[in-house]
Amino acid sequence: MQVATAIKAIFLGVLLVPALAATELYSWHLFDVQARINNSFDIILHSRIRTRDELHEAQQLRTGAILMWHSKSLKVTPAFGYYYQPIKEKNLPWRDGHRVFAGLMRPFQLPEKMVLNTRISVERHMYEGLPAYMRYRTYVRLEIPKRKITPFVQNEWLAVKTGFHSVRNSGGL
Repeated sequence: MQVATAIKAIFLGVLLVPALAATELYSWHLFDVQARINNSFDIILHSRIRTRDELHEAQQLRTGAILMWHSKSLKVTPAFGYYYQPIKEKNLPWRDGHRVFAGLMRPFQLPEKMVLNTRISVERHMYEGLPAYMRYRTYVRLEIPKRKITPFVQNEWLAVKTGFHSVRNSGGL
């Protein structure tokens, strides 16, 4: 019972974080479709729009695919992907962008049918008119799967060549 109470508090805390005025408010509107290719591979078709300034301005679009390999001998799931992602920074025109990435994922089954998904990945970002760069990210996502709609909360840490980049807390359905 204590685990459930703690998890509910985490859900509530992550959902209330945007109410704090310590940072810009972004919103992510995404839609994923996952399909089994065979016993070893899944594919996720992904699309997302990111807005900033309290939903007033589209800032990034992206669409792409993630291929996940389910190996019987590994305890982790390797994942590889590509996104086409144009971006618009304030007072600048839209720029074409691309992202390729690879990483490892590992789920942990928790009590009360919850799953803690973990991931670490390396990304290469390439934008028109800007130097390409590498980004490293890790996240922990708590989900309640096996429903038509899956609620989640997530904490993510991002780094670049020079070091720490940012922390993102999110929650959604």
